[in-house]
Amino acid sequence: MIRKILLVDDDLILRMALEKRLAVHRDSFAVVTAADGFEAVKELKRFPFSLIIVDLIMPRMDGMSLIAHIREHYPDLPVIVISAMESPEIKAKITAGGVLAYLGKPFGADDLLPIIMSSLRNEADGGIMYAVSPTVFLQLMEMEAKTCTVRILDKAADQGGMFYFIDGRLVDARVGERRGIDAAYEVFTWDAVTLFIHNGCKPRENAINSDLQPIIMKAVGMKDEAEEFADNGRGEDEGSEFLARLKNLLLKAGGADCLAGFSYDRKVGRMVDHLQQIGTAAGFGAFQAGLVRSRGKHDIIFLPGQPAPVLTVRAGSIRSQVLERIRQAAPGQPNEGQTTV
Repeated sequence: MIRKILLVDDDLILRMALEKRLAVHRDSFAVVTAADGFEAVKELKRFPFSLIIVDLIMPRMDGMSLIAHIREHYPDLPVIVISAMESPEIKAKITAGGVLAYLGKPFGADDLLPIIMSSLRNEADGGIMYAVSPTVFLQLMEMEAKTCTVRILDKAADQGGMFYFIDGRLVDARVGERRGIDAAYEVFTWDAVTLFIHNGCKPRENAINSDLQPIIMKAVGMKDEAEEFADNGRGEDEGSEFLARLKNLLLKAGGADCLAGFSYDRKVGRMVDHLQQIGTAAGFGAFQAGLVRSRGKHDIIFLPGQPAPVLTVRAGSIRSQVLERIRQAAPGQPNEGQTTV
């Protein structure tokens, strides 16, 4: 998963120019922009960021207020200040607050890029690991008595968090503005993540106060309960309602006998998520339904959702008719700008 940096400045031309110049490094990081501090606070809640670039003079919520918010809720987030205010007093006050760098306007992308890349390298000076189970990796940290700060990115949900280890003991965690053991529970429910390991961890109070294994066991239990509840709830309520509507529509069309089965499947749901991304990137529109042909008696039709609705239909059914009835039966399914494969 590509790391994100947040650029906050009320100058639209500057934002567009920097975003364009930095886009050539999209393999290393992605740029998200905000016009002022209020927009930045919203973006910080939506996405995990590895770095933030902040102007000082902005409407509504200025840079100083935003930096104070960051220090309270995201103390591990590096900050680069960009500003036309270059008085020694202001610069001394800003740099004393622990910002990564202070760039006076005007400046170029070539001035900014080395600072960005240096910060990203520092964040991962202990290595980067992809598609790793958080529980397995963090158990390894405990076994090695590692002192490190780990940024964790979950691609499936576009979430991220931080773990802080001192001598192999998990002492704190953060997901968004949540801290401590509740944040740890959240991370341990993620399946496969990308890890950016920084060698070292600033001294901090132990906000976890628990061994790793009890946290992992409780998180696994919470995840299983949530998935079981979601599957059962949808199967009994939403699933049965959808199936009844579909059968009724097929009956009216003279094709009710083509439907042989119905279920929900999380693995298929993850596959559909990838198809959604491909369709959007290629300009095909949003994915609506997929068909898997079989040499046997039945074909499979799957729909967006998590877990994904999966229908078993009689082989040889008129696909266009079945898919059209699914569109009519499925709740909240748009009729235009959709992709069917």
